[in-house]
Amino acid sequence: MEEDGSDDGAEEELGGSQNAAAVCNPRAAKWAMYAIAYCQDHSSARAELSRLAAELAGSLDSGEPESAAKLQALSAIGRLLPDVFSQHAEQLLIFVLDDYLLAYLDAAVTAPTGAAAAGGSGRSQPSLPTPASLASPGSSRGGASGQTGAAGSSSQVEAAGVWLKGAALKALAAGCVPDSDADDVPVETQRMAARLAQDLEGLLEPSEEARPQFLADMPDEVAGQLRLAAAASLLRLACRHDSRLTTGCYCMLALVMQDNQIDVRRVFAAKAYKLVNYFNSRRSTHQLAAKYAAMLPLAAVDPVLPNKEAAARMLREWVHSRRAAVQASIMSATAAEGGSADVRGGGSTLQEQPEMLLPYGLYILAHHPDFPQPEEDAAEDVECYTPFQYMLQFMLQPLLVESGSTARGAFVPALRKMCAYIKYTADKAEEPATNQLYVLCDMAAATIAALAQRMQLEPGLLAAKHPGGITLPLNFYRPLDKEERGETCSPGRLQRRTGHVPSLLLCYVPQDLLCACRPLRWYLTVVACSTDAQAAPCYISCAGLCT
Repeated sequence: MEEDGSDDGAEEELGGSQNAAAVCNPRAAKWAMYAIAYCQDHSSARAELSRLAAELAGSLDSGEPESAAKLQALSAIGRLLPDVFSQHAEQLLIFVLDDYLLAYLDAAVTAPTGAAAAGGSGRSQPSLPTPASLASPGSSRGGASGQTGAAGSSSQVEAAGVWLKGAALKALAAGCVPDSDADDVPVETQRMAARLAQDLEGLLEPSEEARPQFLADMPDEVAGQLRLAAAASLLRLACRHDSRLTTGCYCMLALVMQDNQIDVRRVFAAKAYKLVNYFNSRRSTHQLAAKYAAMLPLAAVDPVLPNKEAAARMLREWVHSRRAAVQASIMSATAAEGGSADVRGGGSTLQEQPEMLLPYGLYILAHHPDFPQPEEDAAEDVECYTPFQYMLQFMLQPLLVESGSTARGAFVPALRKMCAYIKYTADKAEEPATNQLYVLCDMAAATIAALAQRMQLEPGLLAAKHPGGITLPLNFYRPLDKEERGETCSPGRLQRRTGHVPSLLLCYVPQDLLCACRPLRWYLTVVACSTDAQAAPCYISCAGLCT
């Protein structure tokens, strides 16, 4: 990583002074810890960082401007020496969540870090534009700033305080994730990660009614900064603590793809894709890559075309890279036996294929707050299902295109079998959305059939059987009970069991699958027991789904 020239001075000050956090620049404090770790031998660096961790943790005070730098320094120590960080994990958690996050950070606290915030992070990944208030709580921008008076200064200080609180959350999450995969995470840190994830989930809700008290009077642009910080913290925790993120937290995290703020959606998609690549590059975490890639299709209804195109490109690139990795694995495994490797949707490699995003994507959509409930009157209105059909196509179409040695539609039998198999399971959540999952499975199967027809895939693919088994994520799905097992899966039985009318399940048949950014015409066809089908055109941007 690149370091600026101020890091050497920060190292000297942090390493040699009695008060290690005299510096107020959080980034300088962070890199000073790394400088200590890499510029000294292991035993000396460990002793010095242990001393600094105890000193910093014991001197945290929400009313001091140095707190932001102290938290960043402690976060760096957690990444370098997880066992040292774990000794102070509970203390740090209580300070950030119960003190720093709820405190009012006045101008004396926010001013020293305002310039650092306005200067940008220095990182290559995209970030939200820094609010004007963070340039410095008293600075002027244009002619209007001087006229705002005390009220404007107050709002600027509050916005800068929110930025610092978001940085504290991210520092706490980063400290729970060691830089080295070989380092074990101590039990104390695991408990801290579970509690932190629970509190971060509560900060993701975009509605004003659900905001915490310290954000009650903030404009949504500023509140969006904290939502993004909470979402980024959860993504960071997922690197090593994915099993401690509940299914509800996962669904709330996915909904950040549809946040009120344009830039929050854009930055979150980029961060989610970074996590997908992180898991994709590790041999034992391929399914986790599919789990977080399943969030990207929620951009299908993003009204901002560049956001939609970027998400489509990310999803397509991940599908191609995953296919290539599986093919390389098959080639290396069969080369010694003199066999020939080919990917044709065989069951032996399905768990490593990108098709594993389907059960996660269906689960997210089933728990979407806008998905019509079977008992609601809105469930009778076919227009309510339109956005979900767009998201389903966004999810499924990249899986059907040709990629390397994988023929077009090679995994159509596997996808269809997966949809059918999910209807023999139930939602494992405390508030299950099993009925919604069944509806989405039928919609997905109809979408696959429509795409296969319009892409002119081999006719036998829709009737072919997938030879392998289907494995679903255990934290999301459970097998049906014996009493439930006899009541599912045929349309008639599904209607008797749920009260939902199967004739309202939709199949959007695209008349033309065009290239990126060109209009895509759809005709609405009702899947009904009768032959009475109506058609009505509507338009949506293809957003780069075709290759």
